[in-house]
Amino acid sequence: MLKISPIYLIAALVIGCAAASCNDDEQDSYSYSDPLRNSVMISGFNLQADDSILTNLDSVYFTIDLDKACIFNADSLPRGTKVDRLIPVISLPACRKAEITMPGSTGADTVVNYLTNSTDSINFSRGSVKLHIVSLDEDVECTYTIYVNVHRMAPDSLAWGNAAWAPLPVSASTAAKAVKIDETIYLFEQTAAGTSRSVTSDIAARSWTTTQVSLPAGARLDQLTACGNDMYILDAADALYKSSDFGESWSATGTSMSHIYGAYGNIIAGVQSAAGGSYTHVTYPATVTSPVADECPVSGTSEAILYTTEWSTKPLMILVGGRCADGSLTGSSWAFDGTSWAPASIDPMAKVEGAVMVPYFAYSQKSNWTLTKRSILLAMGGRTADGINNRKVYLSYDMGVHWAEAPVSMQLPADIPALYGASALLANTTYTSRAASAWNEIALPRLAPWYIPVEAPASRVTDPITSWDCPFIYLFGGNKPDGSYNDRIYRAVINRLMFKPLQ
Repeated sequence: MLKISPIYLIAALVIGCAAASCNDDEQDSYSYSDPLRNSVMISGFNLQADDSILTNLDSVYFTIDLDKACIFNADSLPRGTKVDRLIPVISLPACRKAEITMPGSTGADTVVNYLTNSTDSINFSRGSVKLHIVSLDEDVECTYTIYVNVHRMAPDSLAWGNAAWAPLPVSASTAAKAVKIDETIYLFEQTAAGTSRSVTSDIAARSWTTTQVSLPAGARLDQLTACGNDMYILDAADALYKSSDFGESWSATGTSMSHIYGAYGNIIAGVQSAAGGSYTHVTYPATVTSPVADECPVSGTSEAILYTTEWSTKPLMILVGGRCADGSLTGSSWAFDGTSWAPASIDPMAKVEGAVMVPYFAYSQKSNWTLTKRSILLAMGGRTADGINNRKVYLSYDMGVHWAEAPVSMQLPADIPALYGASALLANTTYTSRAASAWNEIALPRLAPWYIPVEAPASRVTDPITSWDCPFIYLFGGNKPDGSYNDRIYRAVINRLMFKPLQ
């Protein structure tokens, strides 16, 4: 495959889920280890192809749970699929009777003799149907419950499924910044008494270890950046400092930066101001410098995110928003490939400074009914040119080339304020279907019925999944719309990622 230098690729672009569980009360509870039961055993089930209903309908996989006499599709059909006229294709043993009973519109059941009318359509829109089988010798009979599950939530829709808050580890903080190295979070907070550093590898449990540390005189906490196992920060005179012991001690690098964009591999990328209002792109350790374009932000950008694509030869660092040298704001993304900078947005987001951006996930469903995890970017918060905190959440499916407002269900809940200058991190939280939280829950807006998540039928594996990693977004510090300091940590996760994984 021809690989293109990523910065030129971006420049060219710019220029150019209702699953239902089986009801134990309705089913027999015998085992198919009894040879007699094989005389009523279903060996296959699928739906007849019908592109007018859904492409590849016949490829939908159905699980046959013989022990519980239950048949279901664990991966639900897309929301809105019509299931009132489906033709089941059933592999039956030689039997005396096979009758499908479905609920009728007036309350009376409708019975279809499958042995003589196997091409009759079945209505699954009123819930499950029953398939009653009587063996050829009439000694054994069994009633199966059949579900055709349809998502009530669009597979690729985004909706907050859990939102909560907890106080910052240190009270009376006036500024905070969190960075993540490997799986450990380091939260620095400034108070009238000095600077504290709280450390955790399990933020969900709120298990912080807090100590006092000393930052360089005049340190600008909002510029704190992690790069590998090191940390960097700027002081009021634009001097760049480095710490190799996670913020315990700091040493001057001899490099000057007015703003840190972020970490690219093992280098820090930033901007340096000069007399006359000109700016230069610089790095530490020093490499090639270049002038900053008029439209490129020189302060107030989001934290940078590093990612790779199959089309590029090098990873790209991307950031969004910020203030340009002339004082104007931008809502565009800018990208850096280790050597050059280029604009990366065709459709920018709102023009703000001090926004947060985090990598996140959405899901799309392929025609073979498998879910594909898609990387997206979420951006939120920040302040507009008129000094108003931005409340809208934006998302991008193509790493900042196109931004759009997130759906209503993904906008900030009323109890989370619009924040300017906050920091955001993504951290996995061990989640269970009955997870007890050490956080204060936030009420979410009532969702439309088709957004309500539904669990899939229980698995028959030997060791069922009881917990799984769920990536939560964490927001630290920042200023609220009234200018007061936010002394809370907010966290949230989308519905889809809370679903118990299929087994």
